[in-house]
Amino acid sequence: MLAVSAVTKAMNEQQFIPQIADALTSAASAPKALIKVIVADDEARLRSALRLRLEHEPGIRVVGEATDVGSLLAQAEAKLPDILLMDWELPGLTMAGAGLQLLRTLRYWFPQLKVIALSSLPEAKEAALAAHVDAFVSKAEPADHLIQLCQIAK
Repeated sequence: MLAVSAVTKAMNEQQFIPQIADALTSAASAPKALIKVIVADDEARLRSALRLRLEHEPGIRVVGEATDVGSLLAQAEAKLPDILLMDWELPGLTMAGAGLQLLRTLRYWFPQLKVIALSSLPEAKEAALAAHVDAFVSKAEPADHLIQLCQIAK
């Protein structure tokens, strides 16, 4: 609000070109863009828990959920999320290299998408990071860590 007050004062004193003052006022008062997230995990309880926790954060909205690779791709195409929270053991990723292939596909079609891999398996971290996910979170970590990553990733 301080920036808006300074702009208003400057406008009243005619120190700014009117167009610049209008642009600054609009930028200062514009709402911040929502971070759109898709949660992809085959465990319904985990998806629900993540949805509830994420949607309590201002500026984050869960726009879709997926239970397997097929529904993940369909949701990504329909919702165009900013961030994908993806279980690294999602059904459809059981073959060796499937996670890497999925990431290549996602990066090709959605180059701005940030992918955060989730897993309860310690060995999954190495595989996910080798496949170039943007971040990895153990399912045992506090949800606050995941929230911070979502806010940073955008």
